[in-house]
Amino acid sequence: MHGAAPSIVAAVDFGTFGSGYAWALKNPAGTYIPSHDINCNDQWKGADSGYPKNRSAILLGDQGETLAWGYEALNRYTDGGEQAGGFAVDFKMRLASGDGPGAGPGTAPQAGSGSGPGGRPGSGPGSTPSQAEGGRNETGRSTEHLIAAYLRELHTVARQHILRAGYGDLPISWYLSVPAIWSDFDRQVMRRAAMAAGLPADPYRLSIVLEPEAAALYCMASEARAGGFGPAGPVGVPGPAQVAGLGTPRHRPGSRFVIVDCGGGTTDLVPLTMRSDGTFDQIGVATGDTSGANRVTRQFTVSVLAERLGRPTLLHLVKAEPKAVNELMRAWEKARDVFDPAQRTPLRIELSMRLWKALPGSARAQLAATQNGENEAILLSAAQTRALLDTSVDPICALVDEQLHRIAEQASTRGPGDPDEPTAVCLVGGFANSRYLQQRLATVVEGRARLFVPPRPENAVLFGAVQYGNNPARIRSRTAARTYGYGLLDAFDPALDPPERLYLNAEKKALCKGRFRVLVRRGEIIPVGSEKTSRVYPREGNQTRMKLSFFSSDEDDPRYVDDGRVSEVGFVTIFLPDVGNRRYTARERAIDVRTIFGETVIRVQAVDLATGYQTDAEIEFTA
Repeated sequence: MHGAAPSIVAAVDFGTFGSGYAWALKNPAGTYIPSHDINCNDQWKGADSGYPKNRSAILLGDQGETLAWGYEALNRYTDGGEQAGGFAVDFKMRLASGDGPGAGPGTAPQAGSGSGPGGRPGSGPGSTPSQAEGGRNETGRSTEHLIAAYLRELHTVARQHILRAGYGDLPISWYLSVPAIWSDFDRQVMRRAAMAAGLPADPYRLSIVLEPEAAALYCMASEARAGGFGPAGPVGVPGPAQVAGLGTPRHRPGSRFVIVDCGGGTTDLVPLTMRSDGTFDQIGVATGDTSGANRVTRQFTVSVLAERLGRPTLLHLVKAEPKAVNELMRAWEKARDVFDPAQRTPLRIELSMRLWKALPGSARAQLAATQNGENEAILLSAAQTRALLDTSVDPICALVDEQLHRIAEQASTRGPGDPDEPTAVCLVGGFANSRYLQQRLATVVEGRARLFVPPRPENAVLFGAVQYGNNPARIRSRTAARTYGYGLLDAFDPALDPPERLYLNAEKKALCKGRFRVLVRRGEIIPVGSEKTSRVYPREGNQTRMKLSFFSSDEDDPRYVDDGRVSEVGFVTIFLPDVGNRRYTARERAIDVRTIFGETVIRVQAVDLATGYQTDAEIEFTA
């Protein structure tokens, strides 16, 4: 890599709650970039404090044009209400809810956090979030349109930042982060939205990054700067790294890691192991669900605010005093993160004077009746606060326990004399700042792993994506989340295939209709760039294009594509050259379809063996 021309690596982290960018000069040696050499923006218009991410909110005009974005959009909406324009916030997870082009506006009203009154947090792997779990969209525009509009503004600011720094003449490679548990369809939509926003269409200049993998590199860069981990200490102790459990250094070959990325909308887990050269292999299927910080805030809204104030009063406040409600939600989120697990005194969240005056007398009386006469603040006992947090913390702990159990099963197969390398759990993401979550996880991993919370865990994905872009080869293999393959005619086996599937081709060869030709199996560890070649034939020798259906399943060896456990998830269109007057039979026109796995997206290349023509093709994911 030495001697390479200077270039910029830039990352975009579009999150449920907040979004930002970071960039750095590419390191020709491929080593970790020092954190002080990674640039970001932490001063956003309308924000009340410095933070590397702007709010994931946007305000649109009648023609779909952007009126404001980020904190400015949130502030304008909370100041002006519906008159300010069409408002959307925390809408990232609508992709996983199947909200495609043309989808209409959201439903219930809300201000501030997407998990506030009427909000919709989260998404899960292979599941569809409820309408309460996908943020808010009152714009009448599709989620893809909203994401593209937001990324257009973010991309513009990033480019201006790079230009002002004097690097506007250097080529830029962009890296867009997505949850590892997202489907191929969701990843494709995010990439398409980014291209619509003005990011490069060239796949070598715009790449998808998996959020937990980026976070892993951030953690490794943090350890590299700290020179390895020091002695064990309690979670929450300031320093270059916070570790609970064993005190030996974990940065060594054979070490195993579970990256736990807890953000606003999802929790995303990926297990990795380190090679002797410092690169990583994924050693298990990524897992996760919608257990993000927003779920906790939504539970606070539903089970505390709506019950104590009354739902009609809360909805009225959201419309009449959205700014005051937003301030209340921010106060709750700060209190949520600093809540001490050992705390015995009630948590007190003050109501602003403006919000208190807006409460009807009946609501003040109802609030006082539920809080022993107190109606100027929201009071939560320690037990009530723990119960709210546990709506996300309990499933997060279960996910970590499951991953550690799988790692222990793998370790049980070690050969005699093989070293028992340590396991670490790396907690990152905005919700990783929760003291309660840290303490609960420390209990879960005790005796099995060490818990590590890097400095500024909320920056892990954003800064880690820059580290990934600087040297993508640090990730050497990934684990297939599903079994993938094509639906093709294949050899007929009378012992296995029913007679109705028999098809005789022009050469009277017995073929089976609807066979699932497996390319990779769920749980298979696949080196990056692995090619799986399938030889296929067009129906006619002089076709200029052919279409292959792409299927997936959770089963290891599905035989037929119309099996109930198989889903058609997309198709590949292969364009072939016009051969003019030359006549080919179908059998003379063999096509080798090379499907490339192990990367963050699945790629396809096709070679026409008759003409030597080679082309890149793309899987158009439909589900």
